[in-house]
Amino acid sequence: MLYDRLSYTRSTIHRDDGTQLMVGKVEVKGPYTFEVHSALNESRLLKLNDTAHLLFLKAKSRGMSRPNVIVWDAYPHTEASAVPKLDFKADGLVRVSKNSCINHVLRQLVRRENLTIVQGRPKVKVIRDDLDRQGGLYLEMLLGEDRLVAAGYGGDMIGGTAADVAAVGPVGFPSRYARENRYSVVVNAAYFLFEPEDYQSDFSLYGEAYGLHIHEGNIELPPLFSRSALLFDEQGEASMRQISLQEMTVRCLGKAWNLAEFTLNEHGKRAVFNRYYGVAEEGKTRTHTCANPDNVDFIIVGNGIVGYKVGGEAEIPHNGIVLSLPKAELIPGEFEAEVRYEFANGERFAEGIQCGPGLVWEGEIALNHMTLKEEQFFRKRRHADGQWDAGVVPTDYAEDVDRTRAARVALGVGYSGELVLLAVEAVNRGMEENSYESSGVTLKELAQLAQASGCKYALNLDGGGSANIQYAFGHLIRGADRRGLPGVIYERMVPSVGVVK
Repeated sequence: MLYDRLSYTRSTIHRDDGTQLMVGKVEVKGPYTFEVHSALNESRLLKLNDTAHLLFLKAKSRGMSRPNVIVWDAYPHTEASAVPKLDFKADGLVRVSKNSCINHVLRQLVRRENLTIVQGRPKVKVIRDDLDRQGGLYLEMLLGEDRLVAAGYGGDMIGGTAADVAAVGPVGFPSRYARENRYSVVVNAAYFLFEPEDYQSDFSLYGEAYGLHIHEGNIELPPLFSRSALLFDEQGEASMRQISLQEMTVRCLGKAWNLAEFTLNEHGKRAVFNRYYGVAEEGKTRTHTCANPDNVDFIIVGNGIVGYKVGGEAEIPHNGIVLSLPKAELIPGEFEAEVRYEFANGERFAEGIQCGPGLVWEGEIALNHMTLKEEQFFRKRRHADGQWDAGVVPTDYAEDVDRTRAARVALGVGYSGELVLLAVEAVNRGMEENSYESSGVTLKELAQLAQASGCKYALNLDGGGSANIQYAFGHLIRGADRRGLPGVIYERMVPSVGVVK
């Protein structure tokens, strides 16, 4: 039994400055299997109600006096409104995915202030044109499928933003996932779209994970940025390194595209773009690809082509990539929206998760003042010219390794192959009840804890309000999420977890 190889500790460390931290640690001796699961998906009503409550409170925190929010359960990215067709004469952005079509129309209705909430059901106030009419049809469809929930004060949606309408991806509670599947150890894993800026694109879903995900040898999500990943081969041996887009082959549109042969974030015959485009050269994100009249830019999120634009200047979603491909190498007409990934050099791994930054490599602390820049973190900001920049996800990530303390989680592997999970408690900033709360740790302090625990490799996972280790079907740490309510502890739904078998 796995229980024979499990152990845990909870310890309090007092600092000289009077603060303290609570550390939860799990160690698993071999043999074991570590797996990355991205199939979490709560029952629809529970998922939508919890998300609506969270987004309602976020709207209030943004200063809206009587907010209303609309959330709906998204379709797979590969599900299109109609059979996808490539048309070289198409003018403007072509939305392929069903999700992007619905998001676009509903958000336009919010901008027009042409939505009202009556007895918990959103309705179009006045039908004036085709967009209003299509919005009414979408609402009727979503309500008919029981996949839409509204929350708030009701009445007209006045002063709303795109953040008040969200398509929700597959997310679930780690505690329920552990119990329902009888997993003794479960840990939250990847970053996901959470802040309003993160899912502002019509192509993006609230709660979507991003970064490399490998499960049972299949690459389920690609690496968006050059960030650290912990990888397990078929024999269970662990390694850690930064992995970038240009290590991938992308299979779509009937061909295999080796991204090592593409330019990255610059004009080229074949080019691939991510949201980091512009940061290295200009210190700001460009958000759209460059013009290229000879190419078609395909917008990809996860395993699906969700849109395209002839001639370039296509939007780059926070959790997506854009393949800019020559028209001469494409065939117009119907195409499959599905996308698959593999390592271009033929490497195969059984399991893997990319998050970052890397904390410990070959037993040494891997952090320095350049680490976050090297792993392509870039926080949202307002530039000197007044221009707002939504940054690179995670958009609110602090840009230091040794000052900002928060709830954090680390995944490590020791020299004898033992698996080490570390979590440090904290509370959402401003929600502390008293001075005895755990104050969290900096990235450097987390790396020191991992090194002291005997880790050969250690990777920083998503922390903050998502920090969660389930041990023997119970919570090893107190969650940090308070949703603006001091003393009220919320478990946050997440899209992916690490599981120990």
